Amino acid sequence: MQSKDRFDQIDFRLDRLVGAVLTLAETVSFVKDDLTHLKAIVQQQVLISQEHNTWLGELKTICQQQADTARCQSETIERIIAHLLPAQDPKS
Repeated sequence: MQSKDRFDQIDFRLDRLVGAVLTLAETVSFVKDDLTHLKAIVQQQVLISQEHNTWLGELKTICQQQADTARCQSETIERIIAHLLPAQDPKS
């Protein structure tokens, strides 16, 4: 009788161990799925960041071109003003 109790006790513990292992395997599978999903999100964010960096580089170039144009326009206006001022009659 004692060996049957011992066998039942071992059988019960093995059932609990198998249940725990199955639960652990299921949890690991869920974590793996979550990590795969997270990896896809991170890769998408990297692509978006690279695209934003490209846009910012293009915007910087455009702003520099506009600043250069504004500088040239300012210099042209200054030359026009300098050309026109001496031409005015100083007596007036």
